[in-house]
Amino acid sequence: MLKKLIRESFFNPALHFIPVFVFLFAEEASGLGAAWMMSLPAAVVAGAYIRILYRPIIHWYILSLGFYFLITLTSTVLSQQFPTGILQPVYTEITMLTVLMVLFFIRKHIQVWVTSVTTKKLSMMNNLSEMIRFTQLLILLTAMYVLLYVVVSGYDFEQQAQAIRFLHQLFIVGLFLLGMYQTVRVFAIRNQLMKEEWWPIVNQHGKEIGSIHYHNSLWIERQKFTHPVVRVIVMEGNKILLHQNTY
Repeated sequence: MLKKLIRESFFNPALHFIPVFVFLFAEEASGLGAAWMMSLPAAVVAGAYIRILYRPIIHWYILSLGFYFLITLTSTVLSQQFPTGILQPVYTEITMLTVLMVLFFIRKHIQVWVTSVTTKKLSMMNNLSEMIRFTQLLILLTAMYVLLYVVVSGYDFEQQAQAIRFLHQLFIVGLFLLGMYQTVRVFAIRNQLMKEEWWPIVNQHGKEIGSIHYHNSLWIERQKFTHPVVRVIVMEGNKILLHQNTY
């Protein structure tokens, strides 16, 4: 139970971006048509994986799919309306950067909303913090790529096409490394948390509704939690009576 809660409370935010990342990879290699053909199955596979192993997260993944469609559809429309624009090769990156920056600037409102719609059974604050952190890194990486692309495209030189191709390949490698780094980080945090002491939280009927680190339970004054305990009463003749209760 505890392992499951820790796994769900420290979900890898990179999984939310798999459809967009696949779209970017395929678009560079084979164009928009291939990008759609590869990213849609990737979205389904990622959703099935999350549904099986991280069931409470599936609603948040579906929400992230909305942003995936927003980014990719906007990029597709821009490519059709302005097929010869200087920014055409980076329409997807610019759209993704815009969406992520908007979400980042309203992150406090998102935090309030997430807190109001989640329960103690699944703490989304850790997931949200990791998502914000991952988004910051992704914004930085994407902004650097778009800026360098604009600079290189603004100068006419013999090796311009090769330089632009190299920049995009470097960006793709950066996305892959960022995803791998985040995955390693999440697994390391989970392993560390498994070594710490966690207390289950129960309601007034004794049903377990979540868990909390023992230090937080003892020192958070603004909110008190109820935990299961076992009272031991020594009887005559070396007999004992065990009575489960809560406090």
